Amino acid sequence: MIALAPVPIIGLASGRFLTWIEPKYRGIRETVSRLNSRLENNLGGARVIKTFNRYEFELDRVSDQSDHYHDEKVGAIKIRRAFFSGLRIITGLVFVAMLWVVGSDIITGSSSALEAGVVATFFMLLRRLYAPMRRVGKTANKYQLAKSSSERVFGILGHEPEVTSPEDAYVPESVEGHVEFDDVTFSYEENETILNGVDLDVAAGETVGLAGTTGAGKSTLLKLLPRFYDVDDGAVRVDGVDVREWDLPHLREHVGIVEQNPYMFSGTAEENIAYGDLSVLSGDDESVSDAVVDAAKAAEAHEFITDLPEGYDTEIGERGVKLSGGQRQRLAIARALLNDPEIVILDEATSDVDTETEEQIQQSLDRLTADRTAFVIAHRLSTIKDADRIVVMEEGQVAETGSHDELLRADGDYASLWAMQAGGSVSGAATADD
Repeated sequence: MIALAPVPIIGLASGRFLTWIEPKYRGIRETVSRLNSRLENNLGGARVIKTFNRYEFELDRVSDQSDHYHDEKVGAIKIRRAFFSGLRIITGLVFVAMLWVVGSDIITGSSSALEAGVVATFFMLLRRLYAPMRRVGKTANKYQLAKSSSERVFGILGHEPEVTSPEDAYVPESVEGHVEFDDVTFSYEENETILNGVDLDVAAGETVGLAGTTGAGKSTLLKLLPRFYDVDDGAVRVDGVDVREWDLPHLREHVGIVEQNPYMFSGTAEENIAYGDLSVLSGDDESVSDAVVDAAKAAEAHEFITDLPEGYDTEIGERGVKLSGGQRQRLAIARALLNDPEIVILDEATSDVDTETEEQIQQSLDRLTADRTAFVIAHRLSTIKDADRIVVMEEGQVAETGSHDELLRADGDYASLWAMQAGGSVSGAATADD
């Protein structure tokens, strides 16, 4: 009975240990995640930190996260040490008690049945019994550590996407590019309406410029087209079919996007362009796909790429840090050209470049939008003045629509914005433009 006394004690202690250690391990994972996020932000924003001399400020923020991690880690270590030490003490005390009882019987001769060999065998078996009992603690510790880690992993893997393809999804044989926004209402959060009853019908092959003040809903409206979000009310249709009925990957294959700050992957210039159509990668390190080169030439990117140290095989760094903003834009345009979509979205694609670079990018954008349905968002109205139609948005609604000349004659919001950017009156701006 004495030899088996630790069994229920160890069982109860293991249960309590799991209860105490679980929140500690969860806290460790959460603090590590926050610390990694902080470090990633600091590395990515190193230039901004240097510019504003915020080294000490960021150091304090990293130190705070590091201290939280240290506290959680120390708390877990203390619980583990207390638990494992307790296991050794319990089994050790029982072992000593058994030695005392058996030894006393042998010395006093009160138990003649106990011979030296029997006693030795008994204690050897007792040690074998207690060894796995102590390992139960280590196993419980590893289990809880793995559980806290797996909760985060399976939490991400098990997250159901909000936007998915329906059963029997629509997959057309060809796409023309006719786009309709029918009484579209949308909000990111409740009671904060971003779009309110937007109606817009865009013919296939038409170029539409979107203008308006910051926060008017221009970018949000176009995020609904490739179903980054779904409308709250109304419908978005492509070729007469609600985008919610389309096969999602198929829909997005036909929508090309060039953003203000295009994302570049860590890899070569060729790999980043070929992301638009992975089938063009030859797998031959000695040659570059003709399709990639053609797309780069059309995007006015071929010349600067060939000037790079290793040409198309040059590593451009994480997020394309080895390239200028204009070079990243042209790579993004080449990527979109290679994808050859029927619908193109240009979101402030030339806002952060100099005049010479803007002219080069504009030439490549003209090639990208040719014979395609194009949506062009621009604060710089000169970028969209030649669009087939200009739509002015204000507070989530369509305020004005028409050609550049028509909107100037209407003397509304667009005319005011144009005069402000042109540095004169509406009539003066119109005359100068003519």
